[in-house]
Amino acid sequence: MSTESPARNMFSLFVSLLCLQGCANHTVAFWNENDAWVNGTDAISNYSNGLQLTFSPAAPHEPCADDCNGQAFRRFVDFMNIFEAEDEAPESEIRLRYGLSHQYFTPDNTQIAVIQTDDRPYAGWLSTSLEIVNERLVSDANSNDRYARSSIGMRLGVVGPAALGEELQTAWHRIRGQSEPQGWDLQLENEPGFVYTLNHERQLVRHDFSDSWSMDVIGTAEAAIGNIYTGAEVAGTVRVGYNLSPHWTGRTMADIGYDAHDIGTSPGFFLMAGLNGRYVARDVFVDGNTWRDSHSVDRTPWVSDQMLGMGMHWKRLEVRATITRRTDQYSTQSGTTLFGSVVIVWKPSG
Repeated sequence: MSTESPARNMFSLFVSLLCLQGCANHTVAFWNENDAWVNGTDAISNYSNGLQLTFSPAAPHEPCADDCNGQAFRRFVDFMNIFEAEDEAPESEIRLRYGLSHQYFTPDNTQIAVIQTDDRPYAGWLSTSLEIVNERLVSDANSNDRYARSSIGMRLGVVGPAALGEELQTAWHRIRGQSEPQGWDLQLENEPGFVYTLNHERQLVRHDFSDSWSMDVIGTAEAAIGNIYTGAEVAGTVRVGYNLSPHWTGRTMADIGYDAHDIGTSPGFFLMAGLNGRYVARDVFVDGNTWRDSHSVDRTPWVSDQMLGMGMHWKRLEVRATITRRTDQYSTQSGTTLFGSVVIVWKPSG
């Protein structure tokens, strides 16, 4: 089999179509998540690989008035945006981000060709996403201005052989000269999937040590429903940096946000630490298929992520990296999930 997979062709087509529609006016971000960033190239740690390409329009979304005939997408965004920012709010903006992502999950031992009852099922997840971010300035009792966001995330895709997890992992193992995984015949069955997410984030603290050095604390509350994932979480993030932007960005692929904020022309960098806790009511990658019999394991409802990261920017380029330690997601899990997230962001000239 050629390493030129259908997923790669699909990915290239998606990028070409978006670029034809004005890629030059979008901030483009490419994400990779992999346990190999932390554990070495031969390790597998419950979450094998994630790829994501996102586009954030440089200009804020403008809600329709009475002149949106023929602009179905703008009308759709307005209909879905239940958190539409108030016009009178200072520096109120509606930001969009859309993209394509692929993830696959495997047991620790991929050389066993029978079901491993104490380990997670094989699963691929190919999805598209749209995120609507309402950002505004709010003032506290001391008249300090800080940013707040209320966001909606929508993700649609497919789990199962149609997600091409087997093809991508097999091709990658061949390129690296590794043994091919043997258990993909046991993966979850094809199932259309969706996740609908409501998210609120607020800059709880912002302190400037000098004209260049700053720190902030960001609080997050989120709830999601869908056949892929259903749950709720709270999180906190601390950032300290040089020329630190007041507009924070995602720590991992799962975070809602946008990347088209202005970072200025001066170089800057930051260090980050984050902690979240969530209640998981449904996780297809542990619970198995929704409507069909499949392999599954006993889900652990309470899960926590601990994160350390850093980022740097200069002119139009931004690079961020995060290491995430995740507590057990199922009762028979052997070893902690540990993976790295790396994102490269390229902003349009302006």
